[in-house]
Amino acid sequence: MITKLEMHIMIGLIIGAILLFSISSVSPNQNFSLFLFLVILAVLNIVYLCIASIYVWKDYKNKQ
Repeated sequence: MITKLEMHIMIGLIIGAILLFSISSVSPNQNFSLFLFLVILAVLNIVYLCIASIYVWKDYKNKQ
């Protein structure tokens, strides 16, 4: 059974994959503001994944 916290990690991974594809398709020379926006979103997504992973790890430790 997938918990709500694990679902957050899966959604974050899917969003991260989409962001990485978007970053690779936009070059900084074409549209720098869009490139910078995508990089900032990717960094925020990494922070989100780290926080979600900590909550899943704490939940796993509490169940043991």
